[in-house]
Amino acid sequence: MSLLLPMTAWLIEFELSPSVDITLTNNTIIEHKDLLPAGKEGRSAMHADFVKRWVTDLNESILEDYTVSTLLDPRWKNWQFDGCNIFLAGEMTSDRAFGYLRTAWVDWKPTVAPLAPVTKPVHDHYGESGFMRKKSSDFRPAQRTPKDQLDEYLALPQEPNEDGFDVMAWWNMNASRFPDVYRMGRQFLGCPATTAGVERAFSAAGRMHDDLRKNTAEGTLEHMLRVRMSSD
Repeated sequence: MSLLLPMTAWLIEFELSPSVDITLTNNTIIEHKDLLPAGKEGRSAMHADFVKRWVTDLNESILEDYTVSTLLDPRWKNWQFDGCNIFLAGEMTSDRAFGYLRTAWVDWKPTVAPLAPVTKPVHDHYGESGFMRKKSSDFRPAQRTPKDQLDEYLALPQEPNEDGFDVMAWWNMNASRFPDVYRMGRQFLGCPATTAGVERAFSAAGRMHDDLRKNTAEGTLEHMLRVRMSSD
């Protein structure tokens, strides 16, 4: 889910842009001017559809979840990728992105107990030099407010975007360092980017539980569905 916004922005700005040349998997380049009219029209239509879905019509609450997931990926934690500001009709600033993140963090950050008031030490006896000394029991180490885990995470250098990078493995290695941000990351990064997989499962279950199989036991139907989904 964390790659959804960076990849979508890249597609809109470059890969699907009607004026950009096409690079094939074998590194062959097809210039835009060499495309057939039907190819140009199809490319323009696809680009317009992406812009409508992801820039013009995307619900802000959904964009907020996508943004939080992106920032919880250490490869994109600085909100620096090509086309990062195209969302919300071009009004998606980095300040707004980090505002989404900090709003979500409120529900996950640990509660810090208030510091106890400091009492004045009691001077009740004299030292050999005649000057008053504090009782040892009056000394208390200074209390410091713990650093915010999210600020510490954001202060780390951004990880390079390399093939094979496993974002959940990175968080598993840093779970003890940022335990609450880790829990937040598991929640957001573990969400499916779309409901297509769930919809396919329900559709397959409906086809299996047809009029000829109304008496199929739940366990049998579950096993059949598992086999079907695993084979797709």
